Amino acid sequence: MDDISIKPRIRPVEAFPMRENGQMLIVLRDPCHYSDAVLTLTPAAALTIQMLDGTHTLLDIQAALTRAAGQIFPSDKIQELVRILDDCFFLDNDRFDAHKRRCDDEFSASPIRPSAMAGKSYPADPSEVRALLDGLFAQSAPSGLLSTGENGPVVGVVSPHIDFARGGTTYTPAYRALAESDAETYVIFGISHAGGETPLIPTRKDFQTPLGRVEADHEILDLLEKNLIARDGWPRPYAAEFAHAHEHSIEFQVVFLQHLRPSRPFRILPILCAFSHEEVHAESDRTGPIRVFLDALRVAIEQSGRRVGYIAGVDFAHVGAQFGDTYQVKEKELAFLKERDEQMMALIASDGPEAFHRFVFEEANSRRVCGYPALYSFLSVLPPAAARGGQVLKYGQWPDPNGTVTFGSMAFSADA
Repeated sequence: MDDISIKPRIRPVEAFPMRENGQMLIVLRDPCHYSDAVLTLTPAAALTIQMLDGTHTLLDIQAALTRAAGQIFPSDKIQELVRILDDCFFLDNDRFDAHKRRCDDEFSASPIRPSAMAGKSYPADPSEVRALLDGLFAQSAPSGLLSTGENGPVVGVVSPHIDFARGGTTYTPAYRALAESDAETYVIFGISHAGGETPLIPTRKDFQTPLGRVEADHEILDLLEKNLIARDGWPRPYAAEFAHAHEHSIEFQVVFLQHLRPSRPFRILPILCAFSHEEVHAESDRTGPIRVFLDALRVAIEQSGRRVGYIAGVDFAHVGAQFGDTYQVKEKELAFLKERDEQMMALIASDGPEAFHRFVFEEANSRRVCGYPALYSFLSVLPPAAARGGQVLKYGQWPDPNGTVTFGSMAFSADA
């Protein structure tokens, strides 16, 4: 990186502020997990990062920093920073492309998606996992909604994907509602927080957690692939499959299902979602890749003849400085979030995917409902009667002034 004529381009890494010893620093990390490095930068280094857009040479950057500082800015500091970024695979260049192919190929070759969160967000020891989940169920009183009875059999649930420490007791009403589910396969929609090359990201991999291995339903996936091949826009359904490697939103649901059904085998169809409300709005003629995929999935499920359950692992609002807002989240903001979330959950419960979409679109997703694509997908493939037979089980907030997250649990009955 000593050639001052090169024009480095930084990849779309995640940046967020951190205060340490009274100094404001910028932290960089890779949301796609092609790199595990975490870099902490001074404001001067952060200014350099902003100019790594593929259009400025190192000499251009030095000249700009010299003007800003009012004195000659050392070129060796710029070169050192660029070398560190390259070593961490934070630069968009041939070296990163080769590394990305290796990571993609290694993940693709394995039939198993190993646990990414065991030992981090929950214990790695199976007995400790069960004790944790037993404790969460004990803390959360039954909601009164049974999995069968006057509400009809529960065929789908909305559950959080926030970590168990902050939202665990909001998971439990959803999985208590699924206690008597006889589903052979669960279609689980999660969120790809890092985005993806395709708007929906299925995987054929079995999920391994401390509680064992859960098989993916290859029969439904085969039908889905066949249906997609016949439609435009989906030549490579697994192009972005590496997104599953480190994503937690589906893994947390699998762990709860394993705990719920320790002696009743089931399979899963894991699908990460990576599209926005703007992309759905642009597909008004229903011929775009999002609706094509969901239509193909719905047909594949019908063709399979399987008893299928549906799960959306989602959180709701994300507000505060951590997410780019210029204000702290206080009581007034929390009350507003609750009001809007309750309005949104009422629509989700009874008005179907398009009404939910309009609600988010009309507020320009200003509350950053990260669960939007998974909720839209979930509602789009639920049996029609169930999609309008939802009940709110519990609502929760994690009220951090710098970064508040909201979430909830819901159940959908076939004969409501």
